[in-house]
Amino acid sequence: MNTRIILIIVAVVLGILAIAAIPTIISLNNGTLSLTVVPADTVVKIDGNGTKAGNTGMSAGNHKVALSRDGFASQDFTVNIKSGQTTNKSVVMIANSPVGTAWINNNIAQSSQAEGIAGKNIEDTGAVALANHKIIELLPYVGADFKIDYGSSKINPNDSTAVALYVTAATVEGHDKANIWIIAQGFTPGNFEIISQGLMDGE
Repeated sequence: MNTRIILIIVAVVLGILAIAAIPTIISLNNGTLSLTVVPADTVVKIDGNGTKAGNTGMSAGNHKVALSRDGFASQDFTVNIKSGQTTNKSVVMIANSPVGTAWINNNIAQSSQAEGIAGKNIEDTGAVALANHKIIELLPYVGADFKIDYGSSKINPNDSTAVALYVTAATVEGHDKANIWIIAQGFTPGNFEIISQGLMDGE
């Protein structure tokens, strides 16, 4: 067999191997979105393309999800898909008309599922907030001249896991003492969104 034929055979084999490897490379860059939506017949669009709830393979990175259904408020959010992993997302559509209310009343099974999803979402949100802000385990705290509690963030009002510290004191000295208390618990005031308020409750 001459050298030219050998080279052709080698090139063909390498080409076949390269083509066979492409799906593997692509699959390594893919992840899965496991989406549960109530009502189940909600219209689902991912990056503008129509699909349906369930498991959807997609490239790693951020993807825009849009949900809509007659009788319910539309929802839009972004999911981050990680390579080789499954991202779970459960959404309960919120009724905003008599049509939506009638659907809830006539679909007891899915309504019960929605209650379970909503409860778990609340638990998950609380767990994330607690993990991000260990100080909230110590709150509310009432000192001699100040009170520290936590609540919704004003910087990131749409992030349900973002919290702010609410410091209530009648004087500047009271606010200073609140900062000293935060430091004494092992935290740095500058790491938190601190919202200062006026007189303490009852004054």
